[in-house]
Amino acid sequence: MHQKTELPLRRLTLSIVSELLNIADTNTYLARSGRISRSNTITWKASPQCISVTFSPISIIGMALAFLSLLLLLLFPLSLLLTLRLIVRPKPVKIPIKNRHVFITGGSSGIGLALAQRAAQEGARVSILARSLQKLEEAKQSIRLATGIEVATYAADVRDFDAVKKAVNEAGPIDVLVVNQGVFVPQELEEEELDEVRFMIDVNLMGSFNMIKAALPLMKKRDGHGPASIAFMSSQAGQVGIYGYTAYSASKFGLRGLAEALQQEVIVDNIHVSLIFPPDTETPGLEEETKRRPQLTSIIAASSGAMKADEVAKKALHGIQSGSFIVPCNFEGLLLSIATAGLSPQRSFLMAFVEVFAAGIIRFAGLCFQWNWYGSIEKWHAQKRRKVPRSSWCLIYRCMHMAFLLVRSCPNGW
Repeated sequence: MHQKTELPLRRLTLSIVSELLNIADTNTYLARSGRISRSNTITWKASPQCISVTFSPISIIGMALAFLSLLLLLLFPLSLLLTLRLIVRPKPVKIPIKNRHVFITGGSSGIGLALAQRAAQEGARVSILARSLQKLEEAKQSIRLATGIEVATYAADVRDFDAVKKAVNEAGPIDVLVVNQGVFVPQELEEEELDEVRFMIDVNLMGSFNMIKAALPLMKKRDGHGPASIAFMSSQAGQVGIYGYTAYSASKFGLRGLAEALQQEVIVDNIHVSLIFPPDTETPGLEEETKRRPQLTSIIAASSGAMKADEVAKKALHGIQSGSFIVPCNFEGLLLSIATAGLSPQRSFLMAFVEVFAAGIIRFAGLCFQWNWYGSIEKWHAQKRRKVPRSSWCLIYRCMHMAFLLVRSCPNGW
């Protein structure tokens, strides 16, 4: 049985009319070619006053199924968004900076100095800690010239818990602690001295434990009990292992485990943890690093471009203020953050939605990166095997020359 309805022209949108015309034209072609019977088609006719549309039962069922599929396609992401909004933990929070005490380790240069300047500009009371008194004084003058604000300075080595504890007690309760100190000696593990490995672990990882142990008791007792923050300056080498970064990556990967566990321990005290992942950053430390960096390390690390210290500081401070657990600093860092999200805390349900949907695609992109990196490693070693180093040729030439002179010096030859 056919069902016939008449609808006023003014109540039909152009998009619906166009779609009906397309369906009608398609069905008419199929009917003429014998692929479907004419009883299963949609027929129509129009006049200036109304449009008369005749639907067959099969056409009605097909349109209903199409509408139902579209509805499900829209409902699934909406229901997922609603679910994620209910379950993401910890809950969203804003960390105020103005009129609060911001304490930054490694604050005499690079990212730490840039962070101190930005925090001072936003009205924070800033304290910076570093090993060198001279560099601290230079940083203090630099911040004064840039912002007109005085900052407090403390000289201590983060490897020395007693010195760190003394500096923290003198500074007073901390509202925002940025654990920013870091050292890097790039080298293949086989070639690297164990003293250099211990140095990186002690400064990057054990130094962070020392700072937290020293500052946490006073942070829990701070006046007002507003939201506080502990931020760790990690690295993209703390998200993925890189050739020549063996010890450095181990120290930075350790910060992630520290940060994830610490967040669970301090959330009841309204203290919120952030983990910042900058790429190569244009600092004095990077200049020294590149002088010693293995060639393969430079090739692989080039896939994520370098940033200026002020750009990283801007991203980092925004991430701290928004209470984000993972704070990427560029687009490559964002992709790495999604790819390595795992069981990390996530405050933003929108970001959680992106992580859920993009996980498979980002994993495929990650495999492409690994394919490129391992290809570069294989190609580099293949070229190295094909070439005899210039120094080796020189050694061979000298040996041959000495043998020739020895032969000439013998009166009867050999």
